[in-house]
Amino acid sequence: MVRRSLWQSLRDMVSLVSSSWLVVGDFNAVLGAHEALGSRSPARGSCEDFRSMIEDCDLVGIRSQGARFTWVRGRSNRTRVERRLDRVLVSDGCISCWREISCVALPRICSDHCPLLV
Repeated sequence: MVRRSLWQSLRDMVSLVSSSWLVVGDFNAVLGAHEALGSRSPARGSCEDFRSMIEDCDLVGIRSQGARFTWVRGRSNRTRVERRLDRVLVSDGCISCWREISCVALPRICSDHCPLLV
């Protein structure tokens, strides 16, 4: 429910932003099972809601170098869960302004999330 509220807020912002924009952070959502590893597959509805917001806002994801999964929980192979929760989403205008934009998922040090360097 909270995520859907965030997705709607981002949709509402599109009409307010006339130039390039980017959104960076922990979205606590994945686009599909290819962005998850571990005990349970992500909920299909959650993935579809996230994908729909990205499309509605005309955003694209910047590929990140470094860790494939940006969040990890659990230590043993049996309980370990990994997800790509952290990402950079940009508008076409942002790509036009910064053709060399890139992202690196840095190593986790004191958090279960990888910090992102844009």
